[in-house]
Amino acid sequence: EFLMVGPIQIIIPEDLRSNQKIRWFGPIARNKVQNHYERADVFLLPTLSDGFALSQLEALADRLPVIASRRCGEVVMDRVNGLLLEEPTDAAIEEALRSCLDNPDQLAQFSENAMVGERFSLSRLGTELCTLGW
Repeated sequence: EFLMVGPIQIIIPEDLRSNQKIRWFGPIARNKVQNHYERADVFLLPTLSDGFALSQLEALADRLPVIASRRCGEVVMDRVNGLLLEEPTDAAIEEALRSCLDNPDQLAQFSENAMVGERFSLSRLGTELCTLGW
């Protein structure tokens, strides 16, 4: 089953609108996001312009491997806690999703490595801000 959450900014082909294996939720309330993370096997963020999407940190904190474009900052470590797309094209997204489906052991390893931990802690943020010389 393929679950899509968030604003639908693509044209959905008519034949997919009625496909029982694809569910389109659209935008959801903030307090419902956790429910969707818990049901998911992977988090897909093929953005063209989001320099640092907090949703990818939330997904990783829930041990969800992330498939993201390289335009999402430095959260996803390619082939460590997810997959990075050079360009978020249809073909690249399909290849990444197929890789996850065809390699459940790899997906499990990404999930094991998914915690964000010290890399994005408030303590580290404070330390790095201090080095900026403000």
